Amino acid sequence: MTVATDVSAGLLIRFECGKNNVSAVALVAIANALGVTPAALFRPDAMPKTTRERPSMRPAVA
Repeated sequence: MTVATDVSAGLLIRFECGKNNVSAVALVAIANALGVTPAALFRPDAMPKTTRERPSMRPAVA
């Protein structure tokens, strides 16, 4: 997400936790990275279904 949005991981976490206000520019970048409109971020039912899990720390086996 940080590469697709050019928003640091720390700032994304602070957005999620409600510790920082998101700028309009960051909001549009996040929506674009998710493939939704910025308005969809305010309507959870309009968001694509996702799973919440930690990324694997092990390298992928080829």
